[in-house]
Amino acid sequence: RFLHTTRDQLGVSDAAVVNERNLLRSNAPDDLRPGLTPEQKWIIEEARLATAAARDALDHFSFSEFALVLHEFIWRKFCDWSIEFCKVRTQSSKHDEALRALAVNYSVMGIIVRLAHPLMPFVTEEVDETIPGSAGVPWPASSIMRVPFQRAEKLIAFPGAQAEFSPVMDLI
Repeated sequence: RFLHTTRDQLGVSDAAVVNERNLLRSNAPDDLRPGLTPEQKWIIEEARLATAAARDALDHFSFSEFALVLHEFIWRKFCDWSIEFCKVRTQSSKHDEALRALAVNYSVMGIIVRLAHPLMPFVTEEVDETIPGSAGVPWPASSIMRVPFQRAEKLIAFPGAQAEFSPVMDLI
């Protein structure tokens, strides 16, 4: 499902998206953060929390917990919610809004690829090759196998994002 989802998202790509992708790094300029919508902040925060939980599971050799964390984040949060909201934003008449939505989803896809690589290396390698700069290296200069495992502290945090976005999820 993730492979098909990424292919679907990449079908609406734009070259300017690659420049927008830097907004997920913890040292991103503060002027990029205010433009994020509540659902974008929510998925970024969920990605950070999933990264921390996945890393903790691996550190404790709890591979079933690691797989569960990835499944919950990829299917229940990213594919079910973030992708659907991104579709709405990319159909918007506001080009900047569409680019920002795609940039956030591409960045989250890059995080997912790095997290899921130990579990499904062939799928993540293929997806990584199609997402420009997803592993934080010049595209397609390197393989994801050479990239360090994702770290939660390297991602920006939006602690209030879950409380802000949960009423929308409850409504839907």
